[in-house]
Amino acid sequence: MAVTLTGSKYSGVVSSYSSRELSTTGASFVSGDFNISRIVALFNSSSEFKGIGFVRKQVSSSNLEMEYDFFEPVTNETVTPVSGDLFDVSNNLSELASTGLSVNSTEVVVSDSLIFGTSGNQRSLCLYDEEKDLRQTGGSAWELRGGVTVFGHLGDTSTLTSYLPVNIVFQSSSTRFKTANTAGHFVMYGGSVFAQSTPAYFGGYQGSGGGTLLLSGTKFSQIDLISVGAGGSWGGNKDRHILRNISHFINKLDAIATRWGDGVIEGGSLRMAGGISLAVFGTDSSGSYSILAPAGERLVVSEVGNGAAKSNLFRSSTTRTLDVTLTNVIASNRRFTAGSSGANIGASAIFRFKDNYSNSIVGTKIVINNDSGSLIDSGISDGSPLPLTVTQATIASGDVETVVDSAWEWGAYLYGYNIVSSTFTTSVFQTISGDSPNVVHGGLLSQTVDLSSKVSKFTADAYTEIETSAKFYDRAAAFLFDNYAGESAPIVLRSGIEIDAGSYNINVDATANTAFAYNGSTITIKASNFVGDLLTTGLITFSNGSTISGTYTDTNGTVAPSAQLTVKVNQTGCDVVILEAGTDNVLASVDAQSGTDFVFNFTGTFDVDIGVIKPGFQVNYTYGYSLTGNSAILPISLRVDRNYL
Repeated sequence: MAVTLTGSKYSGVVSSYSSRELSTTGASFVSGDFNISRIVALFNSSSEFKGIGFVRKQVSSSNLEMEYDFFEPVTNETVTPVSGDLFDVSNNLSELASTGLSVNSTEVVVSDSLIFGTSGNQRSLCLYDEEKDLRQTGGSAWELRGGVTVFGHLGDTSTLTSYLPVNIVFQSSSTRFKTANTAGHFVMYGGSVFAQSTPAYFGGYQGSGGGTLLLSGTKFSQIDLISVGAGGSWGGNKDRHILRNISHFINKLDAIATRWGDGVIEGGSLRMAGGISLAVFGTDSSGSYSILAPAGERLVVSEVGNGAAKSNLFRSSTTRTLDVTLTNVIASNRRFTAGSSGANIGASAIFRFKDNYSNSIVGTKIVINNDSGSLIDSGISDGSPLPLTVTQATIASGDVETVVDSAWEWGAYLYGYNIVSSTFTTSVFQTISGDSPNVVHGGLLSQTVDLSSKVSKFTADAYTEIETSAKFYDRAAAFLFDNYAGESAPIVLRSGIEIDAGSYNINVDATANTAFAYNGSTITIKASNFVGDLLTTGLITFSNGSTISGTYTDTNGTVAPSAQLTVKVNQTGCDVVILEAGTDNVLASVDAQSGTDFVFNFTGTFDVDIGVIKPGFQVNYTYGYSLTGNSAILPISLRVDRNYL
């Protein structure tokens, strides 16, 4: 009787997701259950699969922290959980051990046929395991019917590095891993699959449809890899049937190394010795393609999308062993050129980028211009790559391709983060006899937190007056995001209480119609009394009775404030901070000052809060100290903290 694997450790509903912390209802997590690695499978409210995430730690009875953001394993694109989504936390094989399935710390022995999940039910199984050997000693069929199964630990969604692999050994030549239903999702990172006798079958050999079968960085030996058009039917899910950067070797006579139907091969290598060197079959709407050649002969491929023959695409060796690396052999929208030279008019390129955690930047505003400054593409990223148009791609003799008119400038900006901008070009790269996949540009985008911004964009947009340097900076950053056109720098810079507006004019207007306005040359802020310093090489004006409590420097020179507050402390080396009373807006500060006196220059009348801190002494705060417009001295006497160690 077949062993059937079903169930999950925890199930429930997503409440919220922020900063990689998943908040849930319907489950009560026990900390001891997370001493081993687990994944979370994510579904929408209709129980349709969305993606997976690796658990970093259990935070509380209802919260889990993820290693990195949830992602869709086929595309590696970020998936954001929303309120109302459903989730399952994984069991492992030790927890599902039963008759026919013997498990210890390092090995799993399967002595019967093995069934993953329940047909038609995507949530019938959530299984994750790592660092084990699965050895099949009896039975024949392994069937993927439903649920989510993940073996091996993915370390990085960009480089696809993995660790803690699972290794599968088929001891029976009749064993077949069959995909039997679209509700099943099987993902394997790293590891290996090996058959001890004549080749076993792995893939969509039978069944009326299949869900996800992703094998990434996995090593295969003596395995007949079979998919869609080779005995099974995957219906509309053919794009979810992927061999990604695998290595595969088989040396059985008359075996078929890879017969991968309408699935996808991404990178990797296939190597074989036998009666047939290599076979890759499949069809599309415009024709069929096959790679098939006796050893020593050139391989001919009919290209996806147009059915035109490609001579000399791959070459086998003069021996009976074919050793060739296949990179994007089966891929849509490939270019077509005839012979050894030609041109592709209107070829396309893709701009793709990731953050420093290798996740797609969702919510970031992207602008791409060509080298003459004309807009090519823009928008707020949802994780999808941006398409670009290349004017012409010229194929020269010697299998070298030059892409013309392909210099771009790009900028990326998300409120609360610093702007990232750069340029990229496509020059010359090698192709294989005039046939190359479309150009892909991109890399890691390190979006660092903007430490000068202290509030949310919602709060900054709601300001009705810009009376402090902090508000000035926040509102300028919010304005830039709304109107971002690829700028490489913010509108203004902030250092403490000083705003540096570069060469822009600044108008402080007590009765301005809006809190903040910018027309490309002049910044207008609404404030009766601006508390802080202003710096520009342009002109600063004060309108309708507005004033400033600080120093301002413009094209006419520097105007200093009319009064000083001297905070006189009885200790040297103190941290001193002066804030606008009742807020966290810092007007002036110093860390570990060398002397005892801290001087704050100001103009006008207003209240401040003053804090003085030094290790080994009790913290001293003075709240609501009134500045009257005249110079003043405030003595502060710190007391020894006798509890300080």
